[in-house]
Amino acid sequence: MTSTLQGDGSAITDAAGSFQIEGIPPTIHDPRFGPRPPNRIAAHHPDRGVAPQRDLPEVDTTIDLVLLATGGVDGEVVGTAKYDWIIAGPTSAQGQSERVDLQRDGTFRFESCPSETTS
Repeated sequence: MTSTLQGDGSAITDAAGSFQIEGIPPTIHDPRFGPRPPNRIAAHHPDRGVAPQRDLPEVDTTIDLVLLATGGVDGEVVGTAKYDWIIAGPTSAQGQSERVDLQRDGTFRFESCPSETTS
């Protein structure tokens, strides 16, 4: 529900990998609220990988999203942990972070790491 209220949309590709999302509202520029982040698009497949998040232009366009396989990370926090979770994110400003729970024994696992935008 939160996703819908924030204006998120999703689509499932056809057999050829094509998809269409219609009715994406333009980014609202209101000086009272300061700069607003642009609309973004990304793709995720549980077996084939992710297409990094990227900004959407404000005009109708065709965008190619390429799924990239990413590796996972197993880790362990040594000593007392300050939080109950771990976050991994791309080193660039583009991309989306992932969060996993820290287990009681201090271990954590990212099944696949977030990837960076390569455009």
